[in-house]
Amino acid sequence: MAERKLEVPEKKKATKKTPTEKKVEKKIDKPVAEAVAEEKKPVKHMIYAKCRVNMRAKPTKESNIVLVINQDEAFEDLGAVGNKWTKISYKGEIGFVMTEYTYKK
Repeated sequence: MAERKLEVPEKKKATKKTPTEKKVEKKIDKPVAEAVAEEKKPVKHMIYAKCRVNMRAKPTKESNIVLVINQDEAFEDLGAVGNKWTKISYKGEIGFVMTEYTYKK
């Protein structure tokens, strides 16, 4: 009977991983649904009231006041409407404030 030699694969040398490879490796460890949900989370941009400001239903001074936001209160910036108004989310309500009465930290 002929003797068979078992081939043992060579061990690969450890190499440093790039930051991208590390991120991919971390995501692989998580359940797929969790990783996908994490990537789809929108980034919230918070802005603040310079003074007491009226949040209105529409971007006009004549529109109904939905509620009043106190000075230095934070709310989510949903984007500019023209150059005078900002659409916002505050305490579960969507409305508009005049941009000149807001600031970013």
